Amino acid sequence: MKTQLYRRKPVDELTFTDDGMFQAVMKDPDLCAELVERLLHIKVSHIEYPELEKKIAPYFSSKGVRMDVYLKDSDKIIDVEMQSYPQAALPLRTRYYQSM
Repeated sequence: MKTQLYRRKPVDELTFTDDGMFQAVMKDPDLCAELVERLLHIKVSHIEYPELEKKIAPYFSSKGVRMDVYLKDSDKIIDVEMQSYPQAALPLRTRYYQSM
């Protein structure tokens, strides 16, 4: 089994795709709303709550998911995921998330 080692990055080396930086930006409702508006070309009237790393397990025996950022607008629920590396299973993961 291959063990992956992680190193701490200095703050000045962090990018938006780093988990800590992504969460810091997305927990600010104004920044989060602006990013969602720019990416999805929609108007976000307000964000009721940005929830970081929301876990959902619909059934006791089913596989759960951990959403990077889960937020609710007045009429929409939006899941924002950071995909920082190519992943062959992304289409399957997307369909699984949509089915919940």
